[in-house]
Amino acid sequence: MDLPRRADPHPAYPSHLRRLPDATLVTTWIEGTAAVRLAVIDPRSGAVTVRKGIRGQLRDVVVSEAGDRAWLICTHGVHEFDVATSTVRRTLTKGLGVEASRPLRLDEDTVLLVQRFAATSAIVSLERMEVIGRLRFDRPDFVHRRGEHRMLLSFADGHGRTLGADNRLVRGGGIGVPIGIDAIDLGDRIAVVSGTRHAWHNPHGLDPERHARVEPEGVIAMLDPTTLAVTRRGANIGMRRLIGPDDAGRLVGTDFEFQGRGRRLIISDRDGSRMISELVFDEPVLEGIALDGTSVAINHDAGDGSASPYISITNWFEK
Repeated sequence: MDLPRRADPHPAYPSHLRRLPDATLVTTWIEGTAAVRLAVIDPRSGAVTVRKGIRGQLRDVVVSEAGDRAWLICTHGVHEFDVATSTVRRTLTKGLGVEASRPLRLDEDTVLLVQRFAATSAIVSLERMEVIGRLRFDRPDFVHRRGEHRMLLSFADGHGRTLGADNRLVRGGGIGVPIGIDAIDLGDRIAVVSGTRHAWHNPHGLDPERHARVEPEGVIAMLDPTTLAVTRRGANIGMRRLIGPDDAGRLVGTDFEFQGRGRRLIISDRDGSRMISELVFDEPVLEGIALDGTSVAINHDAGDGSASPYISITNWFEK
């Protein structure tokens, strides 16, 4: 089924679609010229609840251990969200900076809020709802945990550093990692979309090498969770973005890229070596969210302004 939503798509900053612990979905859109709206969607009934007062487009969600709360990470603020009532409890904007792109969870209470093009990232206490520090590390995109040991990694730049108990980087102890995007910890291995770096000659005056883009190769690499060495590379099935595993452990991804506007949702086996199924759509596919073993919610907001963004719920079956 389709779940239409009113929208004014921005050509460069589409909203994201995320799943909450109660299986509802959340996304945002811009209404008019600046007002941001939050939609809470029940994929089973199609019911949509709209909330106002959201600070920027949704980028990601961090969920409490109990599953009763979620923190909505938006481009200009963090909202503590009550899952049962679908209401915002508290909002944090002070000290965050602008254009938050992703949260990296450091522990149960703290996240590292990575900002687009920024030299430092804010360390945020979720319980206190305040910025408690900042950390300087180029383009972090993954926190590697094994017991008490933690490393902050950048697959975009191919390096990592050890994090101390005080959430500061430890001198020395650097490590190299493969270039890639969308790394996901699967427990017994880490999956990442392999890629190559290309200098980004941009209109913002940024260093083309420091802010190089990663071009995904369509191949999923599996890393040893202890050494971070590549242990297996899947076949080139065109999976350029990795969403994550579904409830059966199969990998779900898309062929979407910023310039290419892919239209396929791809489901592979757990190693990324064999395509199980693919879904091809008329409109670009930004991302898919696994709902259960045989269905996904697909965000068709590709940000190119070609059509009004919408969300569809689609079933898929193994070949």
